[in-house]
Amino acid sequence: MNDTYIVEELGTVEYYNLNLGYGFLVSQDGEKYFFHGSSIEGKVHRSVRPNQKVKFVPSRNEKGLYAHRVTVVW
Repeated sequence: MNDTYIVEELGTVEYYNLNLGYGFLVSQDGEKYFFHGSSIEGKVHRSVRPNQKVKFVPSRNEKGLYAHRVTVVW
């Protein structure tokens, strides 16, 4: 059996531009992640604000750190 685990981290939105559809968030350990508006999940789809707390799935691609499955933490 092959088990796959998805690790979520907590962070804070640093910047998000709704018109451009991307932003940056900072994890609890201080790493800066890029995220695309299509990665935002939940009722607030494509709408987050600076200083909002979020959880996300971290990854790395050829351009650097990237956040997937960004969800606002109430």
